Amino acid sequence: MTLKTKLFLIAGIAIFGFLCVFAVNEYGNMLKNDATQLHENTMYVEIDMLTARRSEKDFLARKDLKYPDMVEDAVGKIQNRLEILAENPTLRDKVMTTKDLIKQYQEAFFIVVENMKQQGLSENEGYTGELRESVHAVEEMIGAQNDDSLLAQMLMLRRREKDFMLRGDVKYLESFQDDMRKMLADISRSENFEAAQKAKMTELLNGYAKSFAKYVEAHEEVMKNQTRFREIVQATEPMIEEMAASSKLTFEQESAHARTVSVVGVLFFSALTLGGIGLVMRSVTAPLNHLAAQSLKVADGDYTVFFNYTPRDAIGNLSDAMNTMVTRSKEMLGEIVAATQALASSSSELSAISAQMTH
Repeated sequence: MTLKTKLFLIAGIAIFGFLCVFAVNEYGNMLKNDATQLHENTMYVEIDMLTARRSEKDFLARKDLKYPDMVEDAVGKIQNRLEILAENPTLRDKVMTTKDLIKQYQEAFFIVVENMKQQGLSENEGYTGELRESVHAVEEMIGAQNDDSLLAQMLMLRRREKDFMLRGDVKYLESFQDDMRKMLADISRSENFEAAQKAKMTELLNGYAKSFAKYVEAHEEVMKNQTRFREIVQATEPMIEEMAASSKLTFEQESAHARTVSVVGVLFFSALTLGGIGLVMRSVTAPLNHLAAQSLKVADGDYTVFFNYTPRDAIGNLSDAMNTMVTRSKEMLGEIVAATQALASSSSELSAISAQMTH
């Protein structure tokens, strides 16, 4: 492997390590965001349920049809959020149970709305309006007779009616019916009225009694459905609270898992990247250190050294150059030694000739 390839490899390992660390960090953030969204959706389910309950109570108190629309809107938001929460395996069973309860809550509430619409949301609507018209017709007829006994009996009937409206106790209906039978009997026996007047008063009183009976029946239906409605609410709210508690626990666990994944992943890939770069760097520095060591041997006079490096790169060129230098230095040294020996031999011959001439 050439030096250039090794340098590119170092760069590649660094980029790979950076991408791995980035990917691990993004994965950790994704886990944390999913956990956060899960927790937020559960919290919004609780908030929307509180909104639905508030609108429900406002309707029961004010009998304004804008509040059922607000309940329907809040329930729609809850169902949408539950669809998202159902994707989490940990919460799926609780979510499905809650969805069913929310559906029952909505159905029961709108049954109550319909019952109250039949009963009458104002004094001029439904059975309340019908009862009011019947009462006014009877009172007008009785008032025209100038009969204090009938007027007293009529006032007692109205009292029974008001007592029932205030307290919702069926005993007032029974008292009303007893007083009505007595009043009808008194009218029938009375000699103060003509047959046509008796027939008209009897007809109006019977209409009043029927209207009141319808009103009572509608009221009892409202009460019955409100009882069922409250039972559903009592089952729904604890389930939502339980789901919220599970969601919070899941949020905490997922957040901790995300942190662990991020920390461990970053440390692992950082160590792997640094280790890979270290190994490649070692493969670069090892031949350079070897060249340096061999060069010191040459400096100490060892000309038998051979720089062995196979790859054809900058280090290989340097190794070849060093081998060439050692070879030429060795040749030059040999030439110097030979010249020195030749010079020494010539000097010896000159000394010998000089000695002969002296003798």
